[in-house]
Amino acid sequence: MTKRISQYPTDAMFKGLKTLLTSLPSEEEKRELIQTLSEAQSFLEELRQLVETVPTTESSRELSEGLSRLNILAERAYSDAGLRRLLGLRGSVASNTKRVVSPEDAESRARGLEQKLIDLKTSDVADLLKRSGEPLSVLTKLATLLGMRTRSKERKADLIKRITTHIDNQRGYSLLRNGKSSLVADNLDKI
Repeated sequence: MTKRISQYPTDAMFKGLKTLLTSLPSEEEKRELIQTLSEAQSFLEELRQLVETVPTTESSRELSEGLSRLNILAERAYSDAGLRRLLGLRGSVASNTKRVVSPEDAESRARGLEQKLIDLKTSDVADLLKRSGEPLSVLTKLATLLGMRTRSKERKADLIKRITTHIDNQRGYSLLRNGKSSLVADNLDKI
């Protein structure tokens, strides 16, 4: 009986070894398993890096404080032209605010512009109108004083161009008729 007991563990061991050897993966299966594990490891590393970049409550508080400081600086730059230029921001304070002009005030300002245009060279008319900073209502009134028809939805730049062309044409007509140039031949007596 003792022989059988000693033989049984070795038989079981050899059978177990044979089963183990047959269950081992082939070289290709081993490479595929290693590649799969490497890809999984790479994915987990990328996931870890993404989690590291997620902001925390502490870092978002710092960001919020920085944004509020930038907002205060932007509000100051809105009203300070020098700071706005220093920060490289566009626009001006005057262009962002609409000025309401009464009809009487628009007419008096338009007459003032008309007086300035009398002694001005034709090439400088557009520059004066652009630099004047007058609102569209004043320029529309000037166009009416010059005998021009105005459009209700006309842009300021287009109206300035039309006024300049009108003045240039009127001076040319006056020069042809009289031999001397004036602002506008029809409005010369009114000035």
